[in-house]
Formats: sequence, C-alpha cells, structure tokens
Amino acid sequence: MKSDPSDSAFRRLLADWRLEPPPDPRFAAAVRRRVRAQRPAAAWPDYLRVHALVVAGAVALAITLGAWGGSGRARTQSEADRRALAAAYVHQLDARWMAAR
Repeated sequence: MKSDPSDSAFRRLLADWRLEPPPDPRFAAAVRRRVRAQRPAAAWPDYLRVHALVVAGAVALAITLGAWGGSGRARTQSEADRRALAAAYVHQLDARWMAAR
C-alpha cells in the first residue's frame, strides 16, 4: 500500500503541531472551591480537638516562660534577702553595738 504525498506532509505537520492554550487565572480558585464544597463539615469535637492542641501549646509555653522569668526574679530577691540578713547578723555581732545595750 502506497502512501499519498499529502499524507506525509500532513504527518509532518501533526508532528510539529503543539497546542498551548492560555492559562486560566481562575483555575486554582475554582479547584479550591470544588474541594471545599466536597469536604464534609467538621464536627465540633474535631474542631475543638484541633484547636485545643494549639491552646494547650500556648498555655504550656506561657507557663514555661513564666516559670523561667519567676525563677530569675526569685533568685534576685533571694540574693537581696540573704545580703540583708547577713548585714543584720554582722551588725548584731558588732562589739561596739553589744556594749551599748
């Protein structure tokens, strides 16, 4: 079977032909809308469970930072109290003050 010369020209044309449609700027938004439409509504326990983890993490972070800051403040206060007690003790042992009593 012999092929027609116009047939080979047509095959070359098809081999070189590329279809490049312009991109649709609303494509991604349409896909997201369809996905959201098919997603089942979240039940309250699921919603609370997901967000409770975030809240629990924030509370744990706040407690940790508060403990760290409070520990520094307590160390400062403890050092000041220790110095005041040591000064009062030394002051009571001072022989000049003992004789005056």
